[in-house]
Amino acid sequence: MYLKTIFLQNFKNYKDISIGFSKNVNCIYGLNGAGKTNILDAIHYLSFTKSFFSYSDKKNINFSNDLGYFTLKGVYVHDQEDAELSIRCAYDQKEKHFWLNEKKYKKFSSHIGRVPLVFISPSDIQLVEGGSESRRKFMDLIISQKNKTYLNALVKYHKTLAQRNALLKESFRKNIDDALFEIFDDQLKEWGDVIRKEREQFLKAFTSKVEEYYRIISKEKETIALEYQQSNLELKKNFQIDLRRGFTTSGVHRDDIVFLMHQKSLKAYASEGQKKSFVIALRLAQLNVIKEALGISPILLLDDIFDRIDQHRAQVLLHTVSNQIDSQVFISHTDGKKLKEVFNAQTNVHFYKVEKQNVVKTHAS
Repeated sequence: MYLKTIFLQNFKNYKDISIGFSKNVNCIYGLNGAGKTNILDAIHYLSFTKSFFSYSDKKNINFSNDLGYFTLKGVYVHDQEDAELSIRCAYDQKEKHFWLNEKKYKKFSSHIGRVPLVFISPSDIQLVEGGSESRRKFMDLIISQKNKTYLNALVKYHKTLAQRNALLKESFRKNIDDALFEIFDDQLKEWGDVIRKEREQFLKAFTSKVEEYYRIISKEKETIALEYQQSNLELKKNFQIDLRRGFTTSGVHRDDIVFLMHQKSLKAYASEGQKKSFVIALRLAQLNVIKEALGISPILLLDDIFDRIDQHRAQVLLHTVSNQIDSQVFISHTDGKKLKEVFNAQTNVHFYKVEKQNVVKTHAS
């Protein structure tokens, strides 16, 4: 599966533009603020029905006009079938719509996994340095793309969790509806058991893939590990605490992954280069898992790839994705010359310069 052409209208800094891409490696370069990352975000949007960077669809509307909407369209080609797939999104201040081959989706979740994608971004460092929420989302995103049962359980769990939290806030100064809480607690346990089981199975297979890619990128011999850390699921036992705080304090929505290096906290003891290499290994392992599950090579996006990583590691990474990974790849960076030097006349690499809300294909190396 690869993206043949993308159309952006009133999306972020682009008013109206179409771009055709190579099925191999596409390097997008230009000055900071030119709109390189916005192109990657549009590609992400068409895979996941949302921005990688913003929860608010409204913030993605081009600020220089008063039309109040944006549209995106991608034309994809399936390698094996040579068939085109059209995905379109429109947002008009009030509502978002999504179409596949001009057939409108009733539920956005039905689209997840249709065009698998992995995004490597400087913000990925938060997978190591940030809170547990980012690591749970990382797991959920991978498993949801390959397992619809898991996605269904996740949606139902969070819907029930929101209802229980709303009732907790209402019940703090009112009569407590024990029967309704019992229903919510049973549902959270049912869906939570499904989620936790799938997460634990996923991590067992996933860890070895992370180790393999870490060794390739870093050329180091550190021993790394990923461990699943459960919060308790004692909803009844913690009820009075939940009531006082106004939210559910235990459950799979509080679970975490612990990253270790030589059995110590990677967050506390690893260098900047080791952390960056580790999160890139996480993303490449993610790509591998999704490909095995779906039989489709996910599109790979690499934003500002030289951030927090030395020239040698960056070169190893770029040669790995261009020669060993069977995916369409998009790479953004400010320095086109540097990218061309790294790829050193590889025939499968194409370059695009972003300038003044326009994108020009310069040449293939």
